[in-house]
Amino acid sequence: MSNAEQAAKMAGEWWAERLDVKYVGRRQAFADAVSKRVLQEMNGEAVWDWWGEQHEGDGSPKRATTENDYDPHYCLIEALIKAIPGAPAHKLRRALPRKHLLLVYPDRLRSKEGYGNSRPDIPV
Repeated sequence: MSNAEQAAKMAGEWWAERLDVKYVGRRQAFADAVSKRVLQEMNGEAVWDWWGEQHEGDGSPKRATTENDYDPHYCLIEALIKAIPGAPAHKLRRALPRKHLLLVYPDRLRSKEGYGNSRPDIPV
């Protein structure tokens, strides 16, 4: 497994651990959906904008950004819809904790949990 693959897997697990308890049975599906999209972004295959719109990547490797401000952003929107099919959008807005950010690099994860609460980097 490459560093990027390991980092993407860790990112999926990080977000899945924070998924609301009412979706505990969907955590693995969510972890997988996040991991897939993070790896696509890290490999330069795709990119998601802040509103969750997917765009074609330019082929250059980069970091992936995942965020739940007051709503999910970037690839988290698509990952939630994939992992929790049929759930109303207003419920998915509350599926993750507010003001959380995870930047994914091949060698580390950089997180912020809550408003201004940056955490130490997590090595891959």
